[in-house]
Amino acid sequence: LIENLSKPYFDIGYFSVQFIIDSNEVIVNEGDQFILSDIIIEPDSIIKFIPNSINRIHDLLGSNYSTNTLKSIINSILNELDLRMFPLVQGYLNGIDFTDNLKLADSIKGKNKCKIGLIFENIKKVNISELNFIGLKETSEKLLRVASGISENDYYNSAVGEKIKRRISGLNVFSNVGDPELYYINSDIDSTRKDTLMSKDKKSASIIANESSNASTKYGLQLKVTENNSNSFDGIIGLVPDANSNEPIKIFGSIKIGLKNISGTGRNLSAKWEKLQNNSSELSAEYHEPFIFTLPFDFNLSYSQTQYPSTNFLTSYVQRYINSWGEFYAFD
Repeated sequence: LIENLSKPYFDIGYFSVQFIIDSNEVIVNEGDQFILSDIIIEPDSIIKFIPNSINRIHDLLGSNYSTNTLKSIINSILNELDLRMFPLVQGYLNGIDFTDNLKLADSIKGKNKCKIGLIFENIKKVNISELNFIGLKETSEKLLRVASGISENDYYNSAVGEKIKRRISGLNVFSNVGDPELYYINSDIDSTRKDTLMSKDKKSASIIANESSNASTKYGLQLKVTENNSNSFDGIIGLVPDANSNEPIKIFGSIKIGLKNISGTGRNLSAKWEKLQNNSSELSAEYHEPFIFTLPFDFNLSYSQTQYPSTNFLTSYVQRYINSWGEFYAFD
């Protein structure tokens, strides 16, 4: 009971709170609220990588202790280290030291003070040795490797994971693209063995394994995907005989065909035919070729043909267009 009562007070710096419990009531003596006198980061070698967090810590010194503020500081440090390509770092509270023997500004002398220790582990950069895709049925893995924009031994962090997911989703051949999952391959034990890394709260990547610190480690990245139902057909056709002339039966209607991810290559082909009245029809087709010669360049070709009905001023005529264009992917 006392522990449950104490926690809300401890979380906002009332570490000397006392509870007097009798049969009828609980008397609370909060005591003084403790202030942050210092935050010690270990190892200190990471300080050069986290200038924004260090500035924030300096601004917090002399303010009231708060567990939520402390968690925010840890997350800020983890995010800055992640931007510097250290995605596996874990941060912990390494203890709270209550002391009066600290050199502080005159404005906070005489108050209850506490010094916080933070420790960070697994400070290492990660190179991707392999890239795997789970859930492929028809789609070529080669296409996804090119689309991902990542090469073997590239550095990895959560921002890279977000970019890879966005690029794979941009192919429009999957109904779902999961978050990238980082795993390690223990080359000292078995080059084919894959183990998961310790769970970590990251914006774009889930890290799923427990690493042996004594082993030589290589890292891989995997994505789970769900393929779309690639093809579509929609149409209606009507046959109309003309009883007032010797012309054959006339055909009216509308047909739409869509072929996506042809043979798992990411190629798309669509076609449309429509005729709703005499002397008027529309025919169009479009083809999409992604990543020509494995380069980040897409090629598109389209054809359209429209027959316009006759009017009081013009006879029926046909207009045709052929268009082609390319798209270059400037990978960020």
